[in-house]
Amino acid sequence: MNLISNCCISGYIYQFLNQEFKNPFQWCFMEPTDLLWLMTHYNKLHFSSYELIKSTEHPNSYICVIDKAVKCKFIHYIEDASTTFKINNHNVKSNNIKSYIEQKYKERLSRMTEQPVFLYLSKIHKHNTDSNENFVKVKSNFKRILICDDKNMLQYNSNNLLVIYDSNIPQTDNNRPYDYANRYYKVIAGFINNRN
Repeated sequence: MNLISNCCISGYIYQFLNQEFKNPFQWCFMEPTDLLWLMTHYNKLHFSSYELIKSTEHPNSYICVIDKAVKCKFIHYIEDASTTFKINNHNVKSNNIKSYIEQKYKERLSRMTEQPVFLYLSKIHKHNTDSNENFVKVKSNFKRILICDDKNMLQYNSNNLLVIYDSNIPQTDNNRPYDYANRYYKVIAGFINNRN
């Protein structure tokens, strides 16, 4: 299973399913435009061509720019001069976090052999409704999953697109990807494993 999401929900889903991460996009955050770019250019991107740059938004973390096109914000990997190495759930602190990110990126990239499935958790970090529509309407042969609070999106359900309607998704920065992963990981795994 090669599950790529716009936030850390996919990392939790891998954990709930007791599976190894199959791509380097775990524990990162992507803007909707970056996720769409990744999805529509996936087969053309050179994933081994990347650059880690210091984040200005989150000064103790890094952004991975893949093939000069897609930005992945590794906000859970934190540079901390006073810490040699510490893992607390999905947060990692180190005085050499850049090397750790590179190591994990390369390691997980080597396992990225299956076709991807893209998951978009709506309203994480205040994404708007247009992003939902862009995600479901984009031309793609890849399986996609949308978790949103817009009932109108249910009309787009198909063999390649699963829309999960959840009326309780708050529009806050405290949106909990863990909670949605815990609630829906079995449904998501069933959809991914269905070979229709």
